[in-house]
Amino acid sequence: MNNRFRVVFIDDKRVNYEVMEAILRRSGCEIFWESNGHDGIKKIEEICPEIILLDIDLPDMGGFEICQVIKNKPTISEIPIIFMSGYVEEEFIEKGFLVGGADYISKPFKRREVVARI
Repeated sequence: MNNRFRVVFIDDKRVNYEVMEAILRRSGCEIFWESNGHDGIKKIEEICPEIILLDIDLPDMGGFEICQVIKNKPTISEIPIIFMSGYVEEEFIEKGFLVGGADYISKPFKRREVVARI
């Protein structure tokens, strides 16, 4: 494994991954994509990334639930999680922080915001 900043991106929409990959590769990040929570958790345990970008709405389990699973696994619990969502209402943002998220990025992605938050 090289010394690049590794990001696990969990989102069920390939187009979101493609946009984020274009943003992050230009910033020197290595990005790993998973389209569901179960595979995402496995990938996180496998590579132990520096940061996790996590969608709230996923087909198998919600992002808030995934965050709680991650925070209960000692080997990966300290990895910062940034939630991503089109939901911009306070209740969603607040819940993201309450379950252990480090930050919250709204969709559609804005390059400068993404880079600054990561």
